[in-house]
Amino acid sequence: TGIDSGKTTVSSFIIKTLSKYFTKINACKLAGTASQKDLYSYEDNGANLTSDFVDYGLPSTCMNDKDTIQECSKSVIDHVSKDSDVVLMELGDGYHGDYGTKEIKYMISRFLKLFFSP
Repeated sequence: TGIDSGKTTVSSFIIKTLSKYFTKINACKLAGTASQKDLYSYEDNGANLTSDFVDYGLPSTCMNDKDTIQECSKSVIDHVSKDSDVVLMELGDGYHGDYGTKEIKYMISRFLKLFFSP
């Protein structure tokens, strides 16, 4: 989805809804440009721990090579996955761009398999 299409608003609403059922909700933003207000919105709606690519040295995922973005995404996912009941991950415009989102989706699917395995 494109910028300013409501991804963070919807993500924040999901966090608020999930907070009625889970106590340890963490959230991250994996693509886009730096916006601390997005992370604040997650926290305002119940997320305990938030993180994005800025925390790992990238001011934006735009104009970076795929490998750098994928490595950064892995670090963010690893960080927010610790001590959580639920992790919400917001992926932005990168689904349609060349950010390596197929590889990021693979990392997420591996995470989900580990998270839900008995």
